[in-house]
Amino acid sequence: MKKRIYFLALLFPLLTGCDDFFTPNTDDILLEKDYIGTSYELYTGYMGLAACVQDVVDQAIFLEGLRGDLLEPTTNASIDMWDVYNYKDLQTPFTDNELADPKGFYALIMNSNDYLKHVFEYRELYPTVLSDSDYKGIIGGALRYKAWAYLMLAKIYGEAVYLDDPLATYQDLSQYPVLKFDQLIDKCISLVENGMNGINGKGDIRWSTVLYPGQGDSPESLEWNRICPTPECLLAELYLYKTKKENSADENAVYYQKVWDNCVSIIRTGGEQEASFTLNKSKYEGSWSQLFSTTTYNRQDHISVAFYDYSKKQTNRVIEYFSNTYPNKYYLRPAVTSVTRWEISGANDQKNRGINKSYKESTEGLIFYKFLGAHTTSDYIYRNDVPLCYYKAADIHLWLAEACAGLGRYREALQFLNGQSSARQNFGSLYNKATNTFSPPFSDYPVCLYQCVGKESQLNCQGVRGRIAAPALGEWILGEDEETNEVIVEPEYAHWMVDSLLVEESRLESAGEARTYYTMLRSARRWGDKARKIWADKIAEKYVTATSVGSNLETSDENWFICLLYTSDAADDL
Repeated sequence: MKKRIYFLALLFPLLTGCDDFFTPNTDDILLEKDYIGTSYELYTGYMGLAACVQDVVDQAIFLEGLRGDLLEPTTNASIDMWDVYNYKDLQTPFTDNELADPKGFYALIMNSNDYLKHVFEYRELYPTVLSDSDYKGIIGGALRYKAWAYLMLAKIYGEAVYLDDPLATYQDLSQYPVLKFDQLIDKCISLVENGMNGINGKGDIRWSTVLYPGQGDSPESLEWNRICPTPECLLAELYLYKTKKENSADENAVYYQKVWDNCVSIIRTGGEQEASFTLNKSKYEGSWSQLFSTTTYNRQDHISVAFYDYSKKQTNRVIEYFSNTYPNKYYLRPAVTSVTRWEISGANDQKNRGINKSYKESTEGLIFYKFLGAHTTSDYIYRNDVPLCYYKAADIHLWLAEACAGLGRYREALQFLNGQSSARQNFGSLYNKATNTFSPPFSDYPVCLYQCVGKESQLNCQGVRGRIAAPALGEWILGEDEETNEVIVEPEYAHWMVDSLLVEESRLESAGEARTYYTMLRSARRWGDKARKIWADKIAEKYVTATSVGSNLETSDENWFICLLYTSDAADDL
């Protein structure tokens, strides 16, 4: 696979005025002399980074769905969409495929580099204008935006040109290294854990206070705290990608423990502060379907979100591409074979996912309905402003189960998968009220998984499947002794089975969220040929033509990535 990027342009938002604070133009080129002169511009520049994320989150959804096991193009779709779907780049690398173009991710990276440079310079000139916490918060956020962009490039393309320098002009990038997948993962971890100039990427800023001083928390103000990926979410996902077949068992155990630490940390933080991220039934009776179709954020489930506001000209293409109601285009739909996952799982008997929630039927074919629920009426059908969540509570619980399985703690893994639906015990029965702790082996988990102080009516953690009342899976793996982690099958087989159940659950829970294809890839990296074949076959089921897709995916992890060949002519478009 050959990829060469010769030229890139730095596009940075120049922001002026109150309205522009929330609606930056990411195609404006910022002149050095204009930036940064006041602390206000530090904040507007940060919002420019958030706007860069708005530009690419929907693209990530389309690319993952088309390459993965969910989506297919309709007859309305462009050639570019069909080429991505048919893996045409494995024969001839893409040079001008608009959908596959990574320029939006590079724009975020280069804007982050430029922003960081100027914030450091501003701090040198005016050391007392920003508080230490705000200074570390905007630096930490910019570093995490950059890390998220490189993580997405790693997952989508398998490699990327790595840049730490701010670039203000077109220039030859041959001097910069092209890093492969594993190298990018290490760089991303370093950005968060080590950062730059002695400031790591873990700092955060409470935007509800900065943007609405003295007004108190409200849904409108609190949503701004969720615009940047949290360090815990990024690190948990990154360390999952560090686990692979070539590692020793001890190496993988270290990485799984780091995943566990970060997942539990984000659950503890959300639970103690806002009674969030515990998968209770406090919102929509636990229905995640409204988590995606609503026009506002859900504080219990949304961890990191790209928000859009049609009235401020902030839009994405999700409704346009998935809806078949005019004026939308209906470019993409679920493949017929892909919806059987909900039928055979029993989810079609539930009210929160499956038919009429995840997908619908129409005379034109299937519709991917997950994002459309709040945009079906005539006054909303044309508004492409549904929020796009790039980290949510269920992600954390699935990753926590994945880490527990990797550590040989299968009872815990299945508890987070099945939860309340478990035939064994739910989280409430695992809690000892006399000692205010969970019983072993759950002693190290936060109390908020049982219930939050002052929020007793919100119940306890339901588990990913338990929250939608889906039947428990995999409990045959466990022995009869509920006080131990012993299993009745060989441990490596138990790990493989739980890992496979979690991939299958991602197909149900995370469909259309740019998750499942990369969960399959992670499984293939961890288990090798047998996993790669199983998941390649799942993807290949949706193809009537392009029959080589399955065999190509079986052959190598490299074939899972989009292959690009950039020339100087193509780069002129960036």
